[in-house]
Amino acid sequence: MNKEHKKISGKQVTQIIFDVLTAMVSGVIVALGIHIFISYNGFVPGGTNGLANILSTLIGWNAGYFLIIITLPISVLVFFFVKKRVGLLLIIYMGTQSVSQILFGKFELYVYTANDATLMLASLCGGVVTGTGFGFMLRRFGASGGTYAISALIRRWKPQASVVWLSFVMDASVIIIAFFAYSFKLESMIYTFINLFVANKVAEAILQGVKTGYKYEIVTDSPEELAAELMERLRGGVTRMPAQGMYSHEEKSMLVCVVRKRQMGDVQRILKKYPTAVVFITKVNETMGGKFGVKKSK
Repeated sequence: MNKEHKKISGKQVTQIIFDVLTAMVSGVIVALGIHIFISYNGFVPGGTNGLANILSTLIGWNAGYFLIIITLPISVLVFFFVKKRVGLLLIIYMGTQSVSQILFGKFELYVYTANDATLMLASLCGGVVTGTGFGFMLRRFGASGGTYAISALIRRWKPQASVVWLSFVMDASVIIIAFFAYSFKLESMIYTFINLFVANKVAEAILQGVKTGYKYEIVTDSPEELAAELMERLRGGVTRMPAQGMYSHEEKSMLVCVVRKRQMGDVQRILKKYPTAVVFITKVNETMGGKFGVKKSK
């Protein structure tokens, strides 16, 4: 019993260390993206980072100081009123971001200074780097910073509020404020929006993981032949289910299989041999269990 207790405690310690390191690494990645590509190019990231960068432009302090002022009280409130673990990791994550931005500015870390022709590149690169940090946080903890914290607090007292809508309102507000903060330049709004869009797409891709696939649902009257070809070519499993057409009342079969994106061409070539088959294709964000696409040929 004591050995088992020590073993569980060891796993818990390892998990805590991994969580803290994930939060810190994510914070450094986001800070790098903001410092190198965003802060000095006339547009801002989304959420609380955007507000911190706008205040930095108007007042002149490093954005890291404003990020601490804005996010620390919010993260503490999440710790006490929403979830202690998430609140503590948000404090570590946002604190690492803030300190990193201050240090990057103090030691004059490299900055990509864009001109009118390269602002798009700065916006895209900033979105990719910051989105990577957001994605790691979302995948591990389901939280990605100040916007999440504010949404979580609002839902604590108003459960009917929509997180998606709240996030949209806060990010849209930052985009509008950027227009006024940067001398009424429409470009500031445009590149802020592009940066936010790219960051969200990258974070979404990381959140979904690399185990994405496509589910084929195939209604056919030749299930044995088609299933045999699919299994031989794809080296994966196929599930057969009975199906009946409600117009013709003919008995048919539905074959279901999940394939990798790179295997879709093979499936399409096989299906051309069965012109009467009816096919439905659905994207699958993640697959778990079984032997998805890894069955070895004999």
